[in-house]
Amino acid sequence: MTTRIDGRSPQWAAVSPEDFETLEVFFTRILSSKKVTKGEIKVMGYLVRKALHLGEKGAYSARIREKDWVEEAGLSKNEVDKVLAKCEEKGWITLDKQAKPVAVELRLHG
Repeated sequence: MTTRIDGRSPQWAAVSPEDFETLEVFFTRILSSKKVTKGEIKVMGYLVRKALHLGEKGAYSARIREKDWVEEAGLSKNEVDKVLAKCEEKGWITLDKQAKPVAVELRLHG
């Protein structure tokens, strides 16, 4: 399956089945849930964008600093840990708190 990434761009890109599944779960399960919070949507949307390299300019960095959560994900410093923990409870991510900075793995599967 191919899809147009940018209506202005003459380039086409293939979307892997895994990437498509990640987007599908994000849109159909997370965004449509009545029990999801605004903070959870911000965190998961940001992680999906990072995982799929959407909107990346220049070199890709897999490291997410506290400043990135605040500036790019739209969370306050106080919200970050609390919302990450809630997303882990819901099974959407796995946190490795022994890594510095904390390692986050997306778990969005059908």
